[in-house]
Amino acid sequence: RFGLVGLLVGLATLTRSDGLFLAPILAVALVWRMRSSSTARRVLLGACMLGVVCVTQLPWIVSSSVRLGGVVLVSSNSGSMLEGANCPETYGGPLIGEWDPACQEGVRAPGLSELQWSAASRSAGVHFARTHLGRLPVVVVARELRVWGLWAPVPQARLESIESRDLTWQLV
Repeated sequence: RFGLVGLLVGLATLTRSDGLFLAPILAVALVWRMRSSSTARRVLLGACMLGVVCVTQLPWIVSSSVRLGGVVLVSSNSGSMLEGANCPETYGGPLIGEWDPACQEGVRAPGLSELQWSAASRSAGVHFARTHLGRLPVVVVARELRVWGLWAPVPQARLESIESRDLTWQLV
């Protein structure tokens, strides 16, 4: 069962990189529920699950790393995610707590490989967040409220519909 859960988490991660966050959460939760088993057995089963997740990811990691010329664990989009989420537009105004693709244009220099661009974007996003730490708590609250549809729900639904999601269902 632990191996099957590891396989499913591994497959989920291949479709959406944040599926990887499920691995430690589920491993700890499942091991915790087995309180009647020995500690060694619980650790072994948890390790089995995490090992299957890793084995499931291995072909993707090798393929991407060879193709892009550097180590790519799950995805190379962490840089664009960090830069698009940490910029003046997403730290205040109508896009507070959002992600803005326009924030990424500054580092998309000609001649950069995908991994170099991702590293430059990651660096820019982290630098902005570090230099605006006082604003971070407000931004985090706005982001969480957006996730649950509690921050400007109608404009948020319109933003979600840009990604080919049905506006009516987003409003519901």
